Amino acid sequence: RQAYFLKGRAFFESGSPTEAVTPFQKSIVLSQQEKDNPLLLKSLISVSAAIGDQDYPNYDSVYFYLNGAQELAKTTFDTTSLAMVFIYQSNIAFLLEDYKKALESNYLGESLLKNTRFEYERALNSYGKANNLMEVYYRENKNEYLNEARIAYEYAVAIFNKQGRKSSEAHARNALAGCLFYFNDLDKAEEEVDQSVKLGIGLKDEGVLLNGYYTMASLYEMKNDEEKAISALNKLYTYLDKTGRESDARFIKEQFSNSDIRISNAFIKSRIEMLEGKLNAKQAEKKLLWGAILASIILGLAASVIIYYRQKSKIAIQENKIAIQKQKLLEAEQQRLVAEQQRLIELHKLQKEEIDNLNKSREIEFIQAKLEGEEKGRHRIAQQIHDGVGGLLISTKWNLEAALKELSQKENKVADRLNENLRLQEHSYLELRRVMYELERTDNKPWWEALQQFCQQLSQHKNVTINYYPYNLDDSASGKFGDEIRLAIQELITNALKHANATEIDIQVSQIDGEIDVIVEDNGDGFNKENMKKGIGMRSIETRVNDLGGRYSIETKEGAGTIVFMDVPLKSKNTMEQSIYAGSNN
Repeated sequence: RQAYFLKGRAFFESGSPTEAVTPFQKSIVLSQQEKDNPLLLKSLISVSAAIGDQDYPNYDSVYFYLNGAQELAKTTFDTTSLAMVFIYQSNIAFLLEDYKKALESNYLGESLLKNTRFEYERALNSYGKANNLMEVYYRENKNEYLNEARIAYEYAVAIFNKQGRKSSEAHARNALAGCLFYFNDLDKAEEEVDQSVKLGIGLKDEGVLLNGYYTMASLYEMKNDEEKAISALNKLYTYLDKTGRESDARFIKEQFSNSDIRISNAFIKSRIEMLEGKLNAKQAEKKLLWGAILASIILGLAASVIIYYRQKSKIAIQENKIAIQKQKLLEAEQQRLVAEQQRLIELHKLQKEEIDNLNKSREIEFIQAKLEGEEKGRHRIAQQIHDGVGGLLISTKWNLEAALKELSQKENKVADRLNENLRLQEHSYLELRRVMYELERTDNKPWWEALQQFCQQLSQHKNVTINYYPYNLDDSASGKFGDEIRLAIQELITNALKHANATEIDIQVSQIDGEIDVIVEDNGDGFNKENMKKGIGMRSIETRVNDLGGRYSIETKEGAGTIVFMDVPLKSKNTMEQSIYAGSNN
């Protein structure tokens, strides 16, 4: 069934619609037997197109297959195929000159294709709708139909051009040129028909060229340019003679279907003779005019010579002024183009910087979120152990102490056993607190090593050099106290990358005289401290440093980088860690 369908498409696309019908019909029978609804739907639509494209189409057969396709598309909810059915129904109604019905089908197809990715199908429907609107305009002479037709033609041309559908684009441009006649926009019409003919020549498409030269001849007649009109008609005459279609008007019916004119060599020859008569009359008038001028020159030669030279001098002066003005306009246009090019370069540079900054921010936030997420996860597990198992162990201890007090005077053996259990419970609780503390210590890794890991990951992902110098750090600066310092430093690094566009950052962390001293220096843009607005990052750093009982300061100026100094006393560590976990009675 697929092979028959492809064979039919090959015949149809090669210009043999009659030969395509039988393979399509065989594909329909086999698709029905195999219940292959998608292929059946395509085959129904394709066979209707093949029958409709014949010289003498059987419209009843076309409608029969299209109605079957319409019902199947509705049943399978295939809106795109249903839209194509409406497009073909519109084409058939157009050929039967039922233009209102054709328009109704166009609007139905348009509503189904709206806001979809099927641009080519929308363009086909738009082209057909424009043809139908023009036919209704010829009969009712309402400008709203003409305006809507122009918009539809222009949309179809744009999409066909975008997708490289040259044959469709050529037909659409030619039809648009015919529409523009009614707007008296003859220059734009000439531009469109020229493009159509160029496409036809490139494609060697006789139908496009026949349409194009006919429209071109009509255009030049409207512009009273008989020579160009005759030239276009002669080319049209040659193509008609070449194709042998003396009375075949199919090629012109798409554009001028309201006309009863039968396009033939005889008709074209008659138009050429009429235009040549007009041209000869104009030339005769010119000869008479030149004869009168010659007689006046002969009668007044002396005076004319003087007038001639004066006039020639004036013309030369005027031409010189015009040349100077043209040169000035050309120079001004060149300057404008250079300025526009520079503006586009700057705009492109700004857009690239914005994209780079966005990517930079996302990568930094991902790394930071990953590390902070791991830390928060460990903290949450430790908290759950403390609140759950820890509470149970405390309750157990209280119960054991109460039982021991009651039995200490009655049963020495029981008291000894309870004392032993109480000792084991106390040991278990201490071990539990040790496990929670280790969880809070970021996988037993000192915070300054976790900070080094953060810097290494950023250097691997970003085009930045981070130099990290720890000095004299030991366990006296560990725990939650150290983690707060690490998070504050990470926030400083993040700010330098996200907002200052830094490419090199130096970090010094030292433990001297009972104090943690931090220096973070970057080569970024810097800023004016007087105009500094504290964002979320700076407020977070300030809160952490204040909670640690420390202090910080910033040295910076625009274009000269930034240095941040941070000092935190170790004495605040004991106060902080006392509040992290309660004692055995908490």
